[in-house]
Amino acid sequence: MSASFNFSVKPASFYNAPGAKKITYERPVEIGQFSKLKDGSIRLDETELKTYRAPPLSSDLSEGFESYVDPPTDEERPAPMDPIFRALERVSPPPSCDVVSFRNNLNKILQTPYNDRNDWKIGVTRRPEHLRLDVQLADAEKDAPRANDYQSRCGKLLAFWIQSYLVGVPAIVCGWSAHLTSLLNLSSVLAWSAKKIILLGVT
Repeated sequence: MSASFNFSVKPASFYNAPGAKKITYERPVEIGQFSKLKDGSIRLDETELKTYRAPPLSSDLSEGFESYVDPPTDEERPAPMDPIFRALERVSPPPSCDVVSFRNNLNKILQTPYNDRNDWKIGVTRRPEHLRLDVQLADAEKDAPRANDYQSRCGKLLAFWIQSYLVGVPAIVCGWSAHLTSLLNLSSVLAWSAKKIILLGVT
């Protein structure tokens, strides 16, 4: 059975209409990076950045599944700020911006108004002239079962829109499988200039 979901983005003229509330928003840009190695050490480079490589079609998606080990969940919370400051110190000239964050934090913050099922909160710590935001998952959410198929598709659609249209990822590659065992097809969603993104799936 085929299913589709869409998330509309109104044309720019809608937001520029007389009386419309103006929100100044600039497309985020990358200003620095650091890598956390397996031994916990920090390197101020892209050592751990994973490069996308298109997998061969008909790949067996179950290969290695039984030997997979979940990453540790006992990381320090909230995450240490020192690596961020060290990375920013290497940027020349110093960046002029109002918000510095990991990209995945922007996804979380922008998706919060539409979230009605996940139990997270944004912790706020105030310092002179600064606000520190920290995404915090509730204990119940960490152990919660996966969302049902409908919720999962809607959530993915919203995440696609946030990451591509707002946060600035130019394309997202989707993989389509048969009975969760074999990779059938790859398709790229180019979303930055799109007014509407449609997520199609077959179940």
